[in-house]
Amino acid sequence: MSKPEENQSVEPVYGTPLLQPTTVDPNQEGEDGMGVRSMTVGRYEEIRRRLAEGRGLREIARALSCSRDTVREVRHGARQSPDAPKRSSDPLWMLQLEWPAIVHDLGLGHPLKFIWEEKAQHRST
Repeated sequence: MSKPEENQSVEPVYGTPLLQPTTVDPNQEGEDGMGVRSMTVGRYEEIRRRLAEGRGLREIARALSCSRDTVREVRHGARQSPDAPKRSSDPLWMLQLEWPAIVHDLGLGHPLKFIWEEKAQHRST
């Protein structure tokens, strides 16, 4: 058998020849499918570190390939670290329930429908 050449062209079924087959992974290096870079923990920490060093907005944005608005949001606290837990706004009735008692009743095998009618239904309607 002969050794194939390094830059041998590959003919695709529907178009022009390619030099090499390629694989695209859109989630690599903090990029999502739309081509917009997502904020990673590393990028966030790097922005914070450079801000603490006293570097300028434009310098940081240019060095990290992000917008100046992103750097401003990090500086002013409008953008939190992706590592920080997300706040979920639970409905008021969920905050008023005694969850340990509900979990205990579920552990005893009581049907959820009856627990709901007894402890929560009057709080949500």
